[in-house]
Amino acid sequence: MPSEVHPGLWELLFWIFAGSGLVGLPPGERDPALMQAAPPDSVLYFEWAARGPGQPGATGIEGFAADPEILQLTQWIDQQLAKQAPPSPFDEDEENPFDEVLLEKLTSVVPPLVRSLTSHPGSVFVSFHPNPDHPNPDNGAAAVGLARIAATIRAGIMVRSDTETDRLWKLLNQTLVAIPDFHEEEGERTQSIPLPIPGLTLVAHRNDSRILLAFGAGTLDLMTDGLSGRKPGMESNLRFQTAVKQIAVERFSSVGWIDTMGILTNLTKALGPLGLLIRPMAAMVGVDAVDHLVQSSGLEQDVLTQRTFIATAGRLDGALVLAAGPPIQPQQFAHIPADADLVLATSISFTRLFKESRQMIAKTQPQAVRIFDETVRELQSELELRILEDVLPAFGDVVMAFDSPSLGGMVATSLMLSVEIQDTKKATRVFEQLMKLTEQSLVEDSPDLDFGQPHSLKQQPFFGHTIFYIPLTEEDAHWGLSITPTFCLTDQHLLFAIHPQAMKAQLRSLQSKQPGFDQLARRKVAVPDGDCLLYAYLDGPRTSRLAAALLPYVGHDFLHWIGDDTELLDLFAIPSTPAISSYFGDSTASISRQKEGLLIETRNAPPLIVALTFLSFYRQGQTLDLELLAAHRRDRTNTTNQFQSRRATNQVVLAAPENRHRTHSTAKAKHSFYPQLAPLLRKAFTAAAPRPRTPDSTISPRQEKSDP
Repeated sequence: MPSEVHPGLWELLFWIFAGSGLVGLPPGERDPALMQAAPPDSVLYFEWAARGPGQPGATGIEGFAADPEILQLTQWIDQQLAKQAPPSPFDEDEENPFDEVLLEKLTSVVPPLVRSLTSHPGSVFVSFHPNPDHPNPDNGAAAVGLARIAATIRAGIMVRSDTETDRLWKLLNQTLVAIPDFHEEEGERTQSIPLPIPGLTLVAHRNDSRILLAFGAGTLDLMTDGLSGRKPGMESNLRFQTAVKQIAVERFSSVGWIDTMGILTNLTKALGPLGLLIRPMAAMVGVDAVDHLVQSSGLEQDVLTQRTFIATAGRLDGALVLAAGPPIQPQQFAHIPADADLVLATSISFTRLFKESRQMIAKTQPQAVRIFDETVRELQSELELRILEDVLPAFGDVVMAFDSPSLGGMVATSLMLSVEIQDTKKATRVFEQLMKLTEQSLVEDSPDLDFGQPHSLKQQPFFGHTIFYIPLTEEDAHWGLSITPTFCLTDQHLLFAIHPQAMKAQLRSLQSKQPGFDQLARRKVAVPDGDCLLYAYLDGPRTSRLAAALLPYVGHDFLHWIGDDTELLDLFAIPSTPAISSYFGDSTASISRQKEGLLIETRNAPPLIVALTFLSFYRQGQTLDLELLAAHRRDRTNTTNQFQSRRATNQVVLAAPENRHRTHSTAKAKHSFYPQLAPLLRKAFTAAAPRPRTPDSTISPRQEKSDP
């Protein structure tokens, strides 16, 4: 199967994000005792509230959770998961590897277990505690370092399950049965879970209405002592408490904490002499600038809100150079139509990024900086331009993507990209060189194509501008949807569109001088105090209506993520449009650079059911694309091998006549989805994908002999 993901993973993700209080449904009760069970020096802490029931007739996420169709969907899935038989004790299959056997057994019971765990308030923590008595194996510095780190880690999970403790404890033990060498001690409140690494311990413990999982020697005692009040917990960590208050929400759903300084300090100690290398490396890439990261999510004025703060003390070196761009100003949205349903703007100082990247490479990999410089020289030679002196000064630091109904778009069907122009003369020269190289590379690339019509770069005048585009060929027409890369340089922006119609609509919009999105930007996204580095707006009602309209057509693939049994594929369970679109407003996100760090805020993120719809639609096309791309590559490889084999024996190879009346399936097997663009464009607009494994049914007898 091409790029197949085991359905158990989708089940797990579905229930973590859609079936619990973590994300996607309103928060319920919070357990204050959770912080007491985590040591005050925890370097990682994550806590979630119980799943809330919702409120019938309410707006937003509260009404969505209580909608009859959504309740019907969750109940239907619960019934299907309840039919899953518990795994049998581990018995390694001689024909299958160990990991496949274990995965097959666990995927039937892990999703309902995770759903139950995340339906109740719970927490996870990781801390470091020195253990000088732990023996270190004498088989290399790396092994010694890993052993030291593993011996000092203390990690735990705690869930308060109240009246469902008996059921959850039973479900947990049913899951553990699938682990090799596990033997349930019936009637015992503590179960030991065997680990493949000697000297490490993992136990499951029932503490009245709570269930605990503890990793590391002494961790269970730390947790129980914290619950009883004999030892302080995370509630006594003033640094953590102060950080949480800065990003608090009205109704808590989750909170997360990563103490990066604590992680660096403890890793340095645990690794001994090797640890001396950690801080210099962290300083070289700027990671040492991040003191901590804290996150919270929940409801604020009935809107699902999430905030994350990265404490950097204002540093912008190393990796943090990505946050060194100039602040985005409202007037920079003037060229975007006022009715835009999707707007994304980001500010990056490309000049500082270029210089800082080279500096980091020079510090961390002195030999690699020569490769970097040589690559830059080759690129400058191709462009006949200098990067720092000609290319980067020509354009601004703000890049925007947008779509609007007036451009003929529906969320992203007329997507446009724009880059500001700072120096018109330099930008014109850069654009001309890019178009020239694109045309040359398309011509040079065509001999590699042993089929069909080669791609070409065309241009057409329109409203005082010149539009460049790479038209679709006969082979591309076999696909229902495909992009036509389109470019245009105006007086103020370099524009890219996914088809010429969007570009023409944008130029008409600019000439009409109608009001732009700049007059609405402040009202659409409430940007926190500081310099705005990222601005994102999505028309929530329009997006949810589109997703709901697509669900009946992609619903089968959506349900396949929950289970691959044909009994599960009941399309009637998919919610209708009013059950989704009636509850969600606009979705927004922003990143602000403040004096002490970066504040990331999202509001009313689209529900997972909407995201899965578009992901399902994309995954169907991507899977087919990968299959046909692999078939084409294999066919060309076989042809080349046969040619070389016959050539070696002095045989004459006859050219195969072109068959213009070939069947549609044959044409699809020979041609890839993506156009054969210029190398520069191909790298920019296509994602590298692993070579898929084509199903046996698509391999011809001739290919079976050739393929290993």
